[in-house]
Amino acid sequence: MRTQAVIHPSKVKKAINAVKDQKPDPVRKASFTQQAQLAKLQRKLGKRLKPLFTDAGVDLKEIDAKLNSHQGEVRQWLKKEEAKTAKQFARLEKQRQAGFNNTRRAIELIALKPFLSTQIPVPTPFLISAKPAGILSDSQVVARNNLAKAAFSIGQDTSHSTANVNFYFAWQNPSNFLAVINCSADLITNGLCGAWATPGFLFGGTASITVRAELTVFAGPIKISWQQDQTKQLESLSAHGGGIFGFGDVLSSTISDTAHLSCKNIEVQGNQLIVFDVALTAEYSIDDGNVSIDFASGSQEIVCPGVTVELLTPPAGGALTPDATT
Repeated sequence: MRTQAVIHPSKVKKAINAVKDQKPDPVRKASFTQQAQLAKLQRKLGKRLKPLFTDAGVDLKEIDAKLNSHQGEVRQWLKKEEAKTAKQFARLEKQRQAGFNNTRRAIELIALKPFLSTQIPVPTPFLISAKPAGILSDSQVVARNNLAKAAFSIGQDTSHSTANVNFYFAWQNPSNFLAVINCSADLITNGLCGAWATPGFLFGGTASITVRAELTVFAGPIKISWQQDQTKQLESLSAHGGGIFGFGDVLSSTISDTAHLSCKNIEVQGNQLIVFDVALTAEYSIDDGNVSIDFASGSQEIVCPGVTVELLTPPAGGALTPDATT
């Protein structure tokens, strides 16, 4: 019995050529054009201001020399950082490849086989935790209404730091046979985030924060976090202290969202325990400024109703009940 239609190579080639010949997105093209025009206007302003500095007795040649020297130092620093980043990429690629292999084996296991999926709710987390210590003020484990309250305000300079609120769920394969699952979870967020930068006459401070909802799956030593639907950006703020006559940004934003997260085609060994980490993650950097999040005041909170496991292979011994998964 034929399980898949034979596709003629000429049709494949024609379809690929049609994709290759698509014109650039006009909106994106307009955005780049606007950026180029703004940069041109900034350079024009610099040329107009240059005589004013010269008339005031400022040695622009000396300033240019110092700037060129500084640029050289920056390039050397970047080369060192690129070498460090290359090592980090190698480690991440090894981790990602393990996740790819898990998904590939899962797809091979169910490929071209009819199946009836089984929905298995996992309504309560095994643990709710947060980092850094002290930001979690309250938490509640109630089936379908698990919540956390967390807040922090930080002004310590850092090139990159992370704060997390994590809901950890677990499910174990009840059979001795390989299984393939999908999983999904919702993260409901109601709160605030903010960033402000200290103003400066020449160079002000900077502060930035990005808040995301994330679903990470752990199958033993394998970490699966590369699929697109496993993360959703909720907000991103970047404050700058300005330059001459700058007042400094003070930014605040409301985060009220429901992020639906999912991960597909996960291979599970017989009797293997799978851990699902549903998290609110805030990444931030500060150079003379401050960032904050508040999911604790009043009715502001983070809620995770639970994780749903979709079993794509036949369950052993009949249908599974929710009680068998916790």
